[in-house]
Amino acid sequence: MLTVVNKSHGLHFCFVTLLLFNLLACRKESDREIPIILVNKPLAGTAYQVGDSIHILAVFSDNKDLKSLQVVLTDMEDRPVLPPIYIEIPGNPFTLDALYPINDSLLASGEYNLHFQASDGINVANAFVKIQITSIQRAFLYPIAITGKGLNTITALALDSGIKWNNIYSLPADYGGSAIDSRYGHLFLSGTYQSDVVALNVKNHKIDWRIPVQQLSVNHWFESISEVNSQLLVSYYEGYVKTFDHAGTPLYTSEVLQNYYPKNATFFNNRLVTCLNQVSNTKHSLAFYAMPGGLMVLSLSPTPEIVKMFPVDSKHLIAFGNQDGKAVIYIYLDYNETFSMLKEIADDSIVCVAAIDRQNYVFSTKSRLYWYNFPNNSMIEFKSGVDMAHLAYEDIGEIVYAASGHEIYLYSYPEGILKETYSLGDPILDIQLLYNK
Repeated sequence: MLTVVNKSHGLHFCFVTLLLFNLLACRKESDREIPIILVNKPLAGTAYQVGDSIHILAVFSDNKDLKSLQVVLTDMEDRPVLPPIYIEIPGNPFTLDALYPINDSLLASGEYNLHFQASDGINVANAFVKIQITSIQRAFLYPIAITGKGLNTITALALDSGIKWNNIYSLPADYGGSAIDSRYGHLFLSGTYQSDVVALNVKNHKIDWRIPVQQLSVNHWFESISEVNSQLLVSYYEGYVKTFDHAGTPLYTSEVLQNYYPKNATFFNNRLVTCLNQVSNTKHSLAFYAMPGGLMVLSLSPTPEIVKMFPVDSKHLIAFGNQDGKAVIYIYLDYNETFSMLKEIADDSIVCVAAIDRQNYVFSTKSRLYWYNFPNNSMIEFKSGVDMAHLAYEDIGEIVYAASGHEIYLYSYPEGILKETYSLGDPILDIQLLYNK
């Protein structure tokens, strides 16, 4: 068979390609002027505090057309620290007159740049204005009590001026747990069988986002929730932990382990750590997962049934739990991957734990409150004759919040002096403490 190639088509294609290239080249050569940015406000060196808004007044222009502009607050290495103001095809010239809120409560004091950028589609212009920002002092706002009426009504109550408990949210739901993120102002409430995990905005008392529950024929869906560094860690009865950012975007999912369900998840040395409970019996283990990826890299068993665990430093993870009819405190050593007992209390069980700091902890048993110091491995009775199911520590006022039944007790730390008692209408399911950042 003879194949004939039409060379004229190929020549025509080459001519069109060459013409297109020449046109683009001419265009590039004809527009070598970058846009002009004239910043009137703010002035260089202007001082602000976190919570202020920066008044931006700037004029953007170009010899031909403007395509887009952006203004973003960056650190001194030009890394963004706040979301940008971005506008497409604004017109030419264009005057930007806007307020840019400094709304990250964790922003540190120091020098920052306002980075102005304009593009005409070919050329990009940049301008920088250095400003000073002072962080806000961390402050305690108020406690939030989670209460339950019957089996299907959950209420969140906030203490107003230390006097009155106001209902900030109520919903028909079963209850699986709660957590709080002061940085972004979210109170998290979780169901188990029937209800979603919801992120309640504590400022407007509305739901910002939710994680839907799924119905299982036999068992519940959510097992527990916790908050670490503005990430929500959700444990699922199906055998895995999933993490979400402050906006509800899924981040990581741990490897699924059949016949196990996770509880009490946290982060330690860039790994996800959780206590795994075996479905068919009372065996427990401690599992470590690589992040990102979610693959299990280490499993230790058998372990106590862990009530709560805390990273002490990069080498130690402390765990409070129960084992063989005893309340126990264990320590995980990262350098040799061992998990060993520090303390035990015979014929007792740990109910709840709160961290004072990375060295000190308070925990409740069936009839006592204890104060544990890690460096000395010492334990003293903080309060006797009390049965506290829920604990939280307010580190600015140095107050231990302890709840039992319908009552909340406030004890000074470390003295253990009763400072205040509140009685609520319904049984208390948990206590959360809200700060301004």
